[in-house]
Amino acid sequence: MERDYKSFAFRYIHGELSPKDIHFLESQDEFMKKVIRLTKSKEFYERSSDRVKADNDFVLELIDIFKDDHEFLSYMGDTFEALNDRNGSNTIEVDIKLSNLYEETEDECLHDFYSRANCFYRSIMDDVLHEVMATKDYAARKELGQGFALIDQTFNYSPLIQEFVAKKMTENMLLDHPQFEFEELIHYTGINITALHNREREFVFRYITREDKTLGDYLVIHPRLTDKYVPMVKDALKNWDNYLKILNEDKIEQVHEEMERYIEENNMDESAMELYRGIVDQSNSRDKIYKYSNFEGNDYRKVNLSDISIPELRFVRHMVQYIDEVFDLDVPFVDMENVPEYRDDNVENKDNNIVSLRKYKKNRGVRK
Repeated sequence: MERDYKSFAFRYIHGELSPKDIHFLESQDEFMKKVIRLTKSKEFYERSSDRVKADNDFVLELIDIFKDDHEFLSYMGDTFEALNDRNGSNTIEVDIKLSNLYEETEDECLHDFYSRANCFYRSIMDDVLHEVMATKDYAARKELGQGFALIDQTFNYSPLIQEFVAKKMTENMLLDHPQFEFEELIHYTGINITALHNREREFVFRYITREDKTLGDYLVIHPRLTDKYVPMVKDALKNWDNYLKILNEDKIEQVHEEMERYIEENNMDESAMELYRGIVDQSNSRDKIYKYSNFEGNDYRKVNLSDISIPELRFVRHMVQYIDEVFDLDVPFVDMENVPEYRDDNVENKDNNIVSLRKYKKNRGVRK
């Protein structure tokens, strides 16, 4: 059968078939794929029927064959989407595949596919968030993590979509954290430098697994999705001591600013600043602050709690608590009292209006 198929392909290529046979074969996606594989000619794409040009698997294979001809890929992708429902699930894979090429080359003629793929990602993650938040059982919600299990189930027919979403979720967790830069995120976990040495990829696996177990398991099976983070972890290791030096010197400056603020707001004498060293001695962060501070000279005095005034005692207690909060983690300190509470009104009271992922279920058989 394969030999007959190949024979038909060669006869078709050389124009040895009847018009009726040609018309029939040009409406067969598998046959036209074989012809284009053999010839590497775009002419036979043009000869293909609209039915074939609208076929998802046909277009995906041609993207691989003509991956260096971006203008043709853009034309083919636009044709494919015009023949299908642009918002239907059967166009998503083509958008994603061309988006991946855009990320590699940044060729502007592919940018629209990149934009559509990212719009799909944002849309699907909004749906996932609503479903996670609508899960009332705490254990079940915790198991869902950030929702990759829902992606895994919904798109079990498409490894391409699963990988795309896994890649974007990983990037969001590691590089688009709402509070920390990537290097800060490593220190935020509390891991020590010895535990990281030669285990950079394992760090990525463990962090992602903590946020979403299903996604972490997926990355273990597809480790290449973490390749770009390994050198970033290595860079953080090289900069470890310098990071801590700059961070803690900045925190010490924050402590001095808080002392000045407290003294001014409570109408205390500026000599209260001399209590700094004594305050540090009372804190749990004493060793760290001593390492990065300069206590030379007589600018600071020791604190004997029984010998200071009530206002000074309140000052000491306030600053000890403040210092321990500031130095609790090896990341920049944010005073949460000054951060407005986040509330997503779109998530509340959605029990009777849960967004469904069913609209993304497999629908690849559209034919025109």
